[in-house]
Amino acid sequence: MIWLAGLGAAIVFFAVVEGYAIRHPEAGYHTLSYHVAKIGARFPVSIWFMGIFAGGLAVHFFWHYCPNFDMVPDSLQSLGGVLKK
Repeated sequence: MIWLAGLGAAIVFFAVVEGYAIRHPEAGYHTLSYHVAKIGARFPVSIWFMGIFAGGLAVHFFWHYCPNFDMVPDSLQSLGGVLKK
């Protein structure tokens, strides 16, 4: 539950800061896209590093890895010897 609260706080923070930057450009605040483009212009490889980071998180969270065969859902156990210990 604490992770959902943190995720919710991050989403709210992003929405507030990004919304303020979009509504008040005269205040000198810039959007996340602006900062990413600015960093990418000065250090082009940073875009690649951001992609590697995002890809690593995607693999970490969404790649189905199950070290214990007993945790595999019944629908996947029909694959036979592919998932056995």
